Amino acid sequence: DPTGTPLYERVHAILTSKDKIPYLSKTGELYYNFWTDADNQRGVLRRTTLESYEAGAPEWEEVLSIDKLCAEEGESWVYKGSTTLDEGPGVPPTRTL
Repeated sequence: DPTGTPLYERVHAILTSKDKIPYLSKTGELYYNFWTDADNQRGVLRRTTLESYEAGAPEWEEVLSIDKLCAEEGESWVYKGSTTLDEGPGVPPTRTL
């Protein structure tokens, strides 16, 4: 039984940690992340610049809060991702579903 061993305690701490690394996706010149935590249980879509992200304490701009949307509309919404219209090279993205 490995319970109580240093290795077990270390692995257990990693697996139960609330710390997360934000996964980014780039659209245009901005970087987007869908985040869930205790305050955003259904999630929030947010964005930042690469410079802000690389600084170590990103300044996130909220794009869409699923929790707020549910409260405002009295519905139970679930975020399943987004798709951005690609109009070709040199054309900045302006439409997202």
